[in-house]
Amino acid sequence: MNALSGLRVARKFVGLISVAHQAFVTIAGCGVNALSGLRVAREL
Repeated sequence: MNALSGLRVARKFVGLISVAHQAFVTIAGCGVNALSGLRVAREL
């Protein structure tokens, strides 16, 4: 019983980590795109 609930909690934890990682990557990518866009606009 304890092992099963532990596995369930671990699975939830891993899911949360993957979602947070995905969000972080998306935000970082948007930031990089915005920076490069500003650089291009400045050159123009």
